[in-house]
Amino acid sequence: MLLIAGSGVGHAQHVEPVSVTGSCSRAATWELTAQRDGGSLAATFRVDSRAPGERWRFSVARTGSTFATGSRRTRGSGGVFRVARDSGPVGTAPEVITARAHNLRTGEVCLGTLQA
Repeated sequence: MLLIAGSGVGHAQHVEPVSVTGSCSRAATWELTAQRDGGSLAATFRVDSRAPGERWRFSVARTGSTFATGSRRTRGSGGVFRVARDSGPVGTAPEVITARAHNLRTGEVCLGTLQA
């Protein structure tokens, strides 16, 4: 669904978020969400390993260019970590968002891709 605010050139556009989920290489699950808003594209990558305190390395890319990397520790009783980043300005063409996480202790890998 595409909503255009106002009329004329230069007004922000808002598109409903796109979200996909999946299973990692062992027991963890992931969710990847992207949303266009006002000419930019924001992405959120969430991994649920059900094991608090695990250290994961992650990367998030937009159409092949990495815009977020780092490491996170799972938190809470559900063992979850979440990364949210704005990938910067975008045009109207579809963009492919790819997110990858690697558990440094177990070697488990999560890989998700979506088109926004």
